[in-house]
Amino acid sequence: MRHYVKFNAECGITLLVVLVFMQILALLSWYAIEAAWLETKMGRHFWQHQKAYHLAEQVLSQAERSSGCLMTTLSTASLTCTGNFQQFKYYYVVEFLGNDPCGQIENAAADYFRITLFGSMNDEKISLQSTIVKPSYLGGECVGAHYQSRVGRQSWKEITFG
Repeated sequence: MRHYVKFNAECGITLLVVLVFMQILALLSWYAIEAAWLETKMGRHFWQHQKAYHLAEQVLSQAERSSGCLMTTLSTASLTCTGNFQQFKYYYVVEFLGNDPCGQIENAAADYFRITLFGSMNDEKISLQSTIVKPSYLGGECVGAHYQSRVGRQSWKEITFG
């Protein structure tokens, strides 16, 4: 005895609805995979930036403590302070900003310097800049009130590239 399945309009609509739902589920699955891939890519980029940032911060701290590479005029040809720190290749320049005889540090005037560091690791580029104060024995006469300054970093910023 043979049984034949009759196809009617209800079976056709059911098949069509099932196919539409399968398409929707396939698109949602594709979207979820794409979003997960994008999150992984963003996480890897953030991790590389944080690693480069950490190394740049260490190099900037070393440059703040050193007294070498002082540039009186800034030009592209004068960026001679270079080095490698682990996988981090860097360039930096120290600029003398001026002397403030009213700023007192250990009975001395205050000298201000700006240190600009540019570094790269793999394809990640980072630039940091800080302003520091060191005691100076150049003297000078204070016009105004004396105030206490503290030695070391006064300001810091990360310079982003557009």
